[in-house]
Amino acid sequence: MCLDPSLGAGEYEQAFNEILPNVNYSETLGLLQSEDVATLLGQTPAGKVTVFLPNNQAYLNAYYTAIDMIFSNNLIDTVGFYHIVSGSVLDYNTLLSSHPSSLTTVLGLQLPVTFQPSVGIFVGQASTAAQIEPSAALIVQPNLYLVPGEVVVHGINNILFPPGIMY
Repeated sequence: MCLDPSLGAGEYEQAFNEILPNVNYSETLGLLQSEDVATLLGQTPAGKVTVFLPNNQAYLNAYYTAIDMIFSNNLIDTVGFYHIVSGSVLDYNTLLSSHPSSLTTVLGLQLPVTFQPSVGIFVGQASTAAQIEPSAALIVQPNLYLVPGEVVVHGINNILFPPGIMY
């Protein structure tokens, strides 16, 4: 992916700085702080962005082997970018009203979306024979951060693994 790192980084950094005091997201935010977050976020196209941010429970839900695999295989950017959809700001009401079956991540991969009326909206793939547990995540804190027309961050309860990444 060859995108201008100077585009859009400010909006994303502002969003994460606003979320930083929320202790329910300290694991992901700590991980982002340990990485070069400006470079990571600056590689996403400027403009409309939807981010699915794993909460601390997501790390408890994932097997340690899965998290180790992300780091040992240098997949932090790949897994991280699978949580970002560019080109549209999909706040929770928009997701509910438009019912997309999938969204396109900045990796160009499809991120499945399923709706369960009594439960909520799930993003990510269901489990397969190659995976120990599903990578689908429930949006547990919609519109955690929202700047209409620019960026929305939804809190989710699982780490999203792109297709082909098995643990």
